[in-house]
Amino acid sequence: MISLGPILGIERDYRYSLILLLPKKLETASGDLLKLVVSARGKRTSNPPATYASTFGHTLYRFEFEVDPSVETEAVDYTIELSGAPLENASGETSWSFVVPGKEVVPKVGFASCNGNDKLLAPEMDAAEFVMWDKLIAAHNQEELSYAFHCLLLCGDQVYADPIWDRVPYFKKYGLNGRNSGKKMSAHRIDPAEKEAFIAQLEAFYEDLYIGCWTRPSIAKVLASVPSVMMWDDHDIFDGWGSYPTELQNCEVFQVIYDVAKRYFELLQIRTRLNSALISNDHYSQRVPFRNFEMLILDNRSLRTRDQIMSDLQYQELESVRDGSVFDQAKGELAKQRTFIFGIPVPVAHLNYKKRAEGLLGRLGWLFKGDFRKSLDDDALDHWDHHLHADEQKRLIDLLFSFGDRHDPKYIHIVSGDVHSAGAGRIERRQGAERHVNQLIASPIVYHPVGRFQQKIVHWVSEDVTDIPGYRVRVDRFGLGENAPANIYERNFGFLYKATGKGIMFYLTLEHDQEKYAWDQPRLFNPDS
Repeated sequence: MISLGPILGIERDYRYSLILLLPKKLETASGDLLKLVVSARGKRTSNPPATYASTFGHTLYRFEFEVDPSVETEAVDYTIELSGAPLENASGETSWSFVVPGKEVVPKVGFASCNGNDKLLAPEMDAAEFVMWDKLIAAHNQEELSYAFHCLLLCGDQVYADPIWDRVPYFKKYGLNGRNSGKKMSAHRIDPAEKEAFIAQLEAFYEDLYIGCWTRPSIAKVLASVPSVMMWDDHDIFDGWGSYPTELQNCEVFQVIYDVAKRYFELLQIRTRLNSALISNDHYSQRVPFRNFEMLILDNRSLRTRDQIMSDLQYQELESVRDGSVFDQAKGELAKQRTFIFGIPVPVAHLNYKKRAEGLLGRLGWLFKGDFRKSLDDDALDHWDHHLHADEQKRLIDLLFSFGDRHDPKYIHIVSGDVHSAGAGRIERRQGAERHVNQLIASPIVYHPVGRFQQKIVHWVSEDVTDIPGYRVRVDRFGLGENAPANIYERNFGFLYKATGKGIMFYLTLEHDQEKYAWDQPRLFNPDS
């Protein structure tokens, strides 16, 4: 029995990998008896594990394989076999398939974020909470995979580790929750005699977190059937990671938690350090060339501090990518649709939470008597437009536009999540050659959007337009007409798709049909070719 997986990923054109967890008690002869069997165009190949690793209660296996280029879009089938017999996963499936686009086909790329709940673990949630995953797999399977997704970008919060404080016994034992928890946590020192047991509690928590969430039936089907690229945000570690005061962020307890969360993220979301898309050994930013797309997925958590989102080294590495060869697979008709996709977990072009909001959220921490879990200051600090990040926001925008200036793509898109609402925005350059960058947001897929009262507060403390030196950053209305919304408070997922005779368009699928929204999209999202 497969405890978790298979989790299928893409690392570059025609190169795929997958991971799965098997119980440690299952005899595999260190993987020698285990095979990934891939079938495409009548050709059957058998692949041994590329590596394996031990987790708290399981063994993780990673497989790698490539698919031969084809003019036609095709389905690829696969099974996981142990001693020649197919293994069954938690959903009772023993075989899976995914779709590889033809050599000159623009891939259909989906994206989603915010896959959980800050209080409940996935097994405690009602099946209805995962309705958007049901919709996603139904959209993928429609008309015998004629409109299948070829890739899924998951841009943060693939799991919610927030319940950690109430689920790991160590915190209750030492009274590290509740009133003045920030000071208590900062001052706490772990007894060396207890450290191994504490780490074991954390390992059990994070392993159960992933297994409990990703074995939900529709999530399991999607992750096995649509090659994904994942990047973490704070909830994959715990709420607010990277935006706490220095003494709390660097305290021993936080650092031990981070090390365990990082390990499980690396094994299960990155599919181990062998992932060939990684552009550095110091963080998890990835470059995934995929037909006409150059997808650059940026790690905004590994090297984050209260006043830094990415390090100088990360920017230098991105400049090296910019200055190198790109769009190598964008031949023929695909050359006309060359597109940069930057996966950036927190939107760059979104509502500007002015200093009014920053101050309000910071002062609210007083109401909770120093309970760091209830502080809202990190929510303001997470955003690119926070005054501590203003210079870095401009640095990032300058870099994005430099990719356009050097390679002249048809589109530059930022894909983000985090904000529990969906929509679109734009960054316009106001000096030099005319160019713009589009912001696409799909959030949340499971978490509940804020209610109407909270929506009013959000809009009271924010602005739709921000002017920064050389640029105008603004939120767009999604659609045409006076009822077209700037922010869509519905559970959702998004995707980029090129229909015949149209350019690449941005679509959203919502939990509820909203007739008040005009879905005739403005030219930015409805180009003619």
